[in-house]
Amino acid sequence: KSEVRGLARGIPALDALLGIPRQRLDSLSARRPRALRANAQAHRVAFARAAASLVPVALRMRVAHERERTEALVERARRSFRTLFERRQTRLHGLGQLLEALGYHGVLARGYALVRDAAGAPVRSVAAVAASDRLAIELADGTLPVVAEGGGIAPKRRRGGEGGGQGSLFG
Repeated sequence: KSEVRGLARGIPALDALLGIPRQRLDSLSARRPRALRANAQAHRVAFARAAASLVPVALRMRVAHERERTEALVERARRSFRTLFERRQTRLHGLGQLLEALGYHGVLARGYALVRDAAGAPVRSVAAVAASDRLAIELADGTLPVVAEGGGIAPKRRRGGEGGGQGSLFG
């Protein structure tokens, strides 16, 4: 027992250990009512500001302002869409004209013809045609079915003086 009492002398008393925390707790307890009042006052101010903006007149004004803003944005969107549509329409028209210019139908309208074989492929040379081949000659206003009389014969070249042609400068 004496050893235990000797060891117990080195341990501080309970009041000494709890003295500083008790002092802090007492200090905080004394400040608590004042802190609660300050907190409540801060919330009252925030609620008063929020309530001031919730007045019906202020709300109506805000709704009217937002309506005007929305209408202006809708009008801008309409103008933008109209402009975009017109640009695309102009581009499409231009591409259509380009397609028309590059298409062979314009060439046919100027007096040329397109000759196709029985399979519908274009005939590019006289040598590709045999006698009695069925051909189709496409003109600007329609197609004529024909049968070749001779095939693989190259057209005759005219020389100066023959056939009333202009002749060749190199000939």
